[in-house]
Amino acid sequence: MNQVQNQSIVKNPSDSRTSAYCKRNNINEYQFKKALAWYHSAIQGSKQGKRKH
Repeated sequence: MNQVQNQSIVKNPSDSRTSAYCKRNNINEYQFKKALAWYHSAIQGSKQGKRKH
């Protein structure tokens, strides 16, 4: 029954692409997602900084 429950959970397509990319390139998925979040945050901060001038 556990297998049936696990199969019914639909993953976000971008999560599966991220997971595949990390496995292919031997990258720690947690660290990759953390770095990606930092990057997006830095980009947002940069855009907000430019608007103030």
